[in-house]
Amino acid sequence: ASRSEGARVLLVVDQFEELFTLCRDDLERQRFIDALLAAISTPGGRTMAILSMRADFYGEAARYPGLAGALEVSHSLLGPMNQDDLLSVIERPAAATGLRIEPGLSDRILRDVGDEPGGLPLLSHALLETWKRRDGRTLTAAGYAAAGGVRGAIAQTAETVYGGLAEPDQAIARNLFVRLTELGEGTEDTRRRVAFSEVIPAGATGEGVRAVITRLADARLFTTSADSVEVAHEALIREWPRLREWLDDDREGLRLLRHLTESAQSWERLGRDEGELYRGTRLTAAMEWHDRALPGLNPLEREFLDASRELHEREQREAHAHVRRLRILAIAASAFGVVALVVGAVAALQWSRANDARDVAKAATDEAVTQRDVADAAVVESTLARLETEIPVLLKSSDRALAFVLAAQAARLAPGARSGRLLNLVLGQDPRYLGRIWPGEPRLTSSDASADGKYVATRTSGGLVELRDATTRQVVATTRMGARVGVGSTWIAFTPDGKSLVALVGDASGRTAAAVLDVPSLAEVRRFSWDGATLLDNQAISPDSARLVALSGPPTASGEWSLRVFDLRDGSEKTVPLPGKNVVTNALAGFDPTGELIVAGGWSLV
Repeated sequence: ASRSEGARVLLVVDQFEELFTLCRDDLERQRFIDALLAAISTPGGRTMAILSMRADFYGEAARYPGLAGALEVSHSLLGPMNQDDLLSVIERPAAATGLRIEPGLSDRILRDVGDEPGGLPLLSHALLETWKRRDGRTLTAAGYAAAGGVRGAIAQTAETVYGGLAEPDQAIARNLFVRLTELGEGTEDTRRRVAFSEVIPAGATGEGVRAVITRLADARLFTTSADSVEVAHEALIREWPRLREWLDDDREGLRLLRHLTESAQSWERLGRDEGELYRGTRLTAAMEWHDRALPGLNPLEREFLDASRELHEREQREAHAHVRRLRILAIAASAFGVVALVVGAVAALQWSRANDARDVAKAATDEAVTQRDVADAAVVESTLARLETEIPVLLKSSDRALAFVLAAQAARLAPGARSGRLLNLVLGQDPRYLGRIWPGEPRLTSSDASADGKYVATRTSGGLVELRDATTRQVVATTRMGARVGVGSTWIAFTPDGKSLVALVGDASGRTAAAVLDVPSLAEVRRFSWDGATLLDNQAISPDSARLVALSGPPTASGEWSLRVFDLRDGSEKTVPLPGKNVVTNALAGFDPTGELIVAGGWSLV
């Protein structure tokens, strides 16, 4: 527009649904939408935009308020082509180039296409294959039949090209097709654009892979750009039986491969941070699948998996050494206890001999031992009761170091459920002390313990959420929540009933997302997101585990703060603005015991 005064720019974004199927970064997706909306909404601007998007992704667009508003006031729903439209697709290009269509062929093609929404790309490929088999300047029914018809044309082409490849090239082709397919979650599988670096397996030459890509592109099965490749038609994914068989053979394995690819790329972007490597059940599942399926991993994926295994082995060695040290300490403590017991018994005997007659010494000693046992039990009970009162006070006063020491001593001196709950309480409040129990973990940004003391959940600086059994300390499940953010921007907490884990993550741009995760699988049950900053420890879950309340700051410095209340069961939400501008609201007391009231406070800058 800057080249010519008064000129206007028309920005066309085709296949807009790929913003939701291929973009894994919520922040990047939001920035793209914001930039697009800014371009078309600038007063006096000269930019217009046309988006084309599959109808089944309309709901995804509705999750973004600005985009939803633009679509609501300016959209056009394009239904499938009717018979007249499809007839024009067949006959008008032929007429424009001087081709003749054999009588009856157009009607036959229209019957084969039917009224399915996805018929157009199939028709396009069928016409191309029929044109390749034309008789002079005539498109014939025999050529159409030889091409396999509307549905068989692209599948037949793919099968013919695949069958003409040498066996090593067939293995390369299979790896390419499965990597270029995005597995649907309750929706159809779709195509996926990938960089050339991803589709070059370890041990294979780049020239060999590129040769196969070129051959498939020449057959109109692939399309390529300077640095990426994708399937030409999603119809190929639906209609080629061999590809469907590859995808259905091990869909869970392909999902593991896709997660491995994304994790390896994230590891590389973050400078190969150990916090991004696989651990626990995620590593075990990846190794078992790899040994079983023997997939063609690219060099980065191989290095990521090898680094994860080496880290696991190193942590195992450190853990074993730690256990040995603990055993030595336990043996020493036991020996000290025996010595102390002997000394105490001798002292008690001497005291008894000095103060009692010889004929009642044994009875007096037995009575003293009984009384001491009762007194010791009373002391333990009194001590635990006092710690149950004092440790929460210490945590609120930020004296977490002393709280940890007291809880650890209670667990050693009086092992049991009560002391275990005290220790979990401290660990849930401050993740820095978790490393003393589970050494070798990555940097932690938040943690929590379930009310029954059964599980401990942690979140690392790389966004990895882990659920551990509090007794065995073994990883039960893992998932990933958000990208790397600063300390103070994350929060995780169990619901009081222990059935769910709520993970909340914010970013520097002022956007927040919260996920409700099932316990113990950590499968995502529901997700919420909103524009607004969050403050650490200013979220709360209702006593009945049904609602989440969070303080939400304004996207801009001049906006209002508000309370956002989310229903964790049905997904509804409510926003309650707080009075006044520039309100600094950093005190959320949470729900009252009945769950009917929410208490929050703050102060105004004005």
